[in-house]
Amino acid sequence: MKNIIRILSIGFLWVLLIANVVHAATAITYNGQGIRGKYSIQTWYTNRRRTYTVNHTQTPSPGSGNVGFRVSVVSRSWIGGNTYASSVYYGKTSGTISVELNSGTYGLYFNTEDRGSYDISGSVTY
Repeated sequence: MKNIIRILSIGFLWVLLIANVVHAATAITYNGQGIRGKYSIQTWYTNRRRTYTVNHTQTPSPGSGNVGFRVSVVSRSWIGGNTYASSVYYGKTSGTISVELNSGTYGLYFNTEDRGSYDISGSVTY
């Protein structure tokens, strides 16, 4: 009887250890060249409050110099939308934006602060 309890206890501990391992899931990925003033093609939906992280990488297109490039997390609907988080990046760089979002459909909006465009890639994870 003691052996059965010991085996069940060890099995239960393994289940607890495995259950605590958290892996980031990907909501969307994006990739584009010469981007300026564009919404992401993909959107994502969440049915509960959750933290999302945008992992962004960019390189200025030739002739764009070091103009700022804004990445925004936005809601999109037929009656308009809102901006929930935004960050401006300069030159060849990468960065992240984290934001808590309620239930709804979201996407990204990319735009330069002035003339120019960027080659971009990245993902949104939760």
